[in-house]
Amino acid sequence: MSGLPAGWSRLRLGEVIKIRNGYAFKSSDFGPSGTPVIRQSNLTGHNVDLTKCVCVPASVAANSSAFAVHKGDILIGMSGSIGEPSIYQGEEPALQNQRTGLIVFRETDSAHRAFIKYFLQHSEEAYIKKGKGIGVQNVSATDIEGIEILLPPLDEQRRIVIKLDEFLANTKQARDHLSHVRKLVPPGSLRPASPPAWSWLKQTT
Repeated sequence: MSGLPAGWSRLRLGEVIKIRNGYAFKSSDFGPSGTPVIRQSNLTGHNVDLTKCVCVPASVAANSSAFAVHKGDILIGMSGSIGEPSIYQGEEPALQNQRTGLIVFRETDSAHRAFIKYFLQHSEEAYIKKGKGIGVQNVSATDIEGIEILLPPLDEQRRIVIKLDEFLANTKQARDHLSHVRKLVPPGSLRPASPPAWSWLKQTT
């Protein structure tokens, strides 16, 4: 008996996805224009942010097509800020730098991709345990692929993703509302009208 709900599987993550390692581009090739290079610093945990990205010329990009990143691809940090799965939203292809991993899915269903992204977002502790290095944590593709995952059937994955999407949307709405209230209320106006009940302790010491 596995102790799992019907249809669930206990797998290694590598049985579900593959992590593609990036390429060590030469910093001497970096410039302000050309094909963007996605580095660890461009991963936000949500989307890939190319605001401060570096680029390489077309000649370098042409010789590095095996490391192309396309719209919808998900990358994960493998050094320092481990984890942080981020989606690339650019219309034009970019390139994948070293110390980032690109997730290659064996299943193309969009809900499955979202389920795996949520799983990776909440597996930081597992990454840290496998991380190596002093000062800066590093993980390998093998480390990530070796993490255990409890995988439900595809229909259940869809239901879980819908619930998580709704929860996060409600959380963001609540944060935005609170931020709006703080802007409307003058500073200091939310202070208590009377001192806390325990304030007499300070007066007697």
